[in-house]
Amino acid sequence: MSTARFCLVLKLASGKWLTRKELAAAAGTRRNNIEQLVADLVEEGLLVERTREKNKTVGGLAPAEVTVSRAWGGTADV
Repeated sequence: MSTARFCLVLKLASGKWLTRKELAAAAGTRRNNIEQLVADLVEEGLLVERTREKNKTVGGLAPAEVTVSRAWGGTADV
């Protein structure tokens, strides 16, 4: 993963919660390309993860979403 994509993911996830699918679309790449980067950033503490509230009208599992952690300048409510 390039440094530019790494920085773009941090910029996109700063101040708001996004799913991996949303991050991939905004970054112009496939979700599977974002998966490992996001996992690494969560493990390192740069991103925090939560489960989005499930939409009662849509079946399936509620997606996980990520944002930049407050320790790294994130402003979204955790």
